[in-house]
Amino acid sequence: MSHPRSARNRDLPSNLYRRRDGRFYFRDPRNGRTFALGRDAASARLQALEVNVALAAHSGRERLLDRVHGCGSRTLRAWLVRYQELTAADPGLTPTTRVQYRSLCRQLNESLGDFTLTQLQPAHIAAALGAWKAAGRWSRAAALLAHLRRVCAAAIGEGWLPVGRNPTEGLRVKNPGVRRQRLTLGDFHQLYDAATAVEPWVQRWLELAVLTTLRIGDLLGLCWSCDDHGSGISPRAADAVFAGLVAAAGIVIEPARTRPTPHELRSLGLRLHHVCHGRDFARHLGAHQSQQAADVYQDPRGS
Repeated sequence: MSHPRSARNRDLPSNLYRRRDGRFYFRDPRNGRTFALGRDAASARLQALEVNVALAAHSGRERLLDRVHGCGSRTLRAWLVRYQELTAADPGLTPTTRVQYRSLCRQLNESLGDFTLTQLQPAHIAAALGAWKAAGRWSRAAALLAHLRRVCAAAIGEGWLPVGRNPTEGLRVKNPGVRRQRLTLGDFHQLYDAATAVEPWVQRWLELAVLTTLRIGDLLGLCWSCDDHGSGISPRAADAVFAGLVAAAGIVIEPARTRPTPHELRSLGLRLHHVCHGRDFARHLGAHQSQQAADVYQDPRGS
C-alpha cells in the first residue's frame, strides 16, 4: 500500500519521498522498508523509476505493453491448454506419460496459471514450489519444476516466449534425501500376518513383490487370478491398503522417518537376494544399469 503523499511529494514518482531537510528516500511498497537516496533530485527520480518498473515486471499483472504487443492473453493457463493439445498429438508419449502430464499441468495451473508468460519470474516459481517442499513433497516439487521447464521450452518453440527467456533456468529442487523407513524381514512377517484379515490377493501381492522385486506399477499390471479379486488395483489403492497393513501390524515409525510405502517391498526383496545370491545378482534382478543405482535400493538405511 502506498504511503500518503504530502504536497512536497506529489510531483515525485511512486514510492519516492522527500524529507523536510531535502533528502530523498524510497519506500518499498511490499514491506515498507526505506532506502536513503541523498539530495540529488535527478538521481533519486531515475533510481525510483527504475525500481518501480522492476517491481511492476515482477508483479505478474498484465501490462499495457503486453496488451499493445498482443501478449496480454498469453497466460500460462492459456499456454497449458495449447501445450496439452501438442502432447496429445505426440505419438512418442505413452498413455501413462500423458496422464502424468495432465496432472502436472493441473497443479501448475492452480498455482501459476494467472501469470502472463512473459511476466513469470523465477521468484514466482520458487514460491509455488516452496509450498510443496514445506509439506515434504520434494519429489513432487522436482517433478513440477521439470515439467514447467519442458512447458516453457515448448512455449519458446511456439513463439509464446522470447528465445533465451525460460524462467525456470537456474532453479533447482535439492532433495534432502529419502526419509522413508526401510522394511525389515521381521516387518514383512508382521505385514503378512496382518494381511490375513483382508482379501486373499493382498498376501499374494506381498509375496510376489518381495520375490520378483518388480515395481508396484509393473506388479499390479500382471494378470491376476479372478479368484483372488486382485485385477484392476491401482497403485494409489494399493498404497492405501499397505498403509492399513502398516498400522494393523503395529510397525513403529522412527523419529525423522516417514511411513514405508509399497516401494519398500522392492528394496527388501533386493536386499534379501543380495544376501542369498550376491550383489551382482541383485543388481541385475533390479534392472539397474549402474551399481550406484543398485546400492541406493540395497542400502538398509539404518534398519
